[in-house]
Amino acid sequence: MLHESQELTSLRNARHQLTGAWEYTELEIDDLDVSVLLESIRQLSTLINVVVDKIDTEVSRLEKRDSNIFSEHTCSSCEGDKIYVCNDCLTQMAKEIC
Repeated sequence: MLHESQELTSLRNARHQLTGAWEYTELEIDDLDVSVLLESIRQLSTLINVVVDKIDTEVSRLEKRDSNIFSEHTCSSCEGDKIYVCNDCLTQMAKEIC
């Protein structure tokens, strides 16, 4: 769709590919030869690897994009007076609360 973000399109594609995994998991395995079953497992593994690679690529792209969004901010907890708080400080604050 033209109005969808790149992120939404990527997630929809990953979901579509993952649902394709059911093709390999809904087999009637009782009558299958071991070689056929092993090939199905290999194909399933390949499919999962492809989807994970696509997700990793998208996550890396978003991390790079988002780090550019906050490049002018400093952490209000450790270095400055801005509202933004970095992940390390948030994690430390959460540990101190618990």
